[in-house]
Formats: sequence, C-alpha cells, structure tokens
Amino acid sequence: MMSPRPSTHNYVALQGTEGAYEAQRHDEDSHRVCLRDTPRRDERRVWQSLWDFEDRYLGDIWRNPPAEIVRAGHDGSDSFAVLAFVEAILKDTEPPIDVYRALDFTVPGLMSEVSIRQGGAPVAVPNFRLM
Repeated sequence: MMSPRPSTHNYVALQGTEGAYEAQRHDEDSHRVCLRDTPRRDERRVWQSLWDFEDRYLGDIWRNPPAEIVRAGHDGSDSFAVLAFVEAILKDTEPPIDVYRALDFTVPGLMSEVSIRQGGAPVAVPNFRLM
C-alpha cells in the first residue's frame, strides 16, 4: 500500500463515457478534466483546468466553507459527508452516500490488503447488495 517514490499527492484518474479526470500529481500540477463537449484544438480534445468548472458545478458551501468546517481537516470533506447524512435523517430522504456506496468505497481497499497478505493473489470483492 506504500510506494517508496517521493510524492506529495495520491494520483487519481477517472475515465467515463462522457469525460475524464486526472488529479494533480505534484504541487506544480493541477487537477484537469476533458469532457465530451470539451473544445477541440486541431481536431483533438484538450485538457481543461478543473477549476474552469467551479462556478457551474461547485455549490457555494464548497467554495466558501464555514471556518469550523475548514478547521476540521480534509478540506471539510468529512464534515460535508456528516452534514449530508444528518440532513437526510432530518428530511427523511436518501443520503448521497448510503451504506452500500460507503462499502463500495471501502471494501476494495480492505480486500487489497488481503491480496497483499496472500502475495498479490487475486481476491474476490464482495458485493454486499447481493447478501
């Protein structure tokens, strides 16, 4: 789970049918996206800064979080998840991250640890929706 190479960030890339995202790899880099409707240069799509989409997709509370959320760490991500969960309880609505989605995020990492202990052998990732 640990890499011996120097790095300041965890690299993440997401690819879908409507676009792609690449996280910054180091402090001099930036988050970037390429969407299906991204402008083209010389018949090729080009990467755009993720921040070019901030006004369109990022809500005000994320752009200007209260100080207590920022102080809580992780750029407020933990607090936002808890606030969304509490709001779902109070409004009797589905939370944006239910127990199954939380397991989708967590279980693959846990199973990778099992694989590591087994010398890198492939291991099945349980689907808790089927249990």
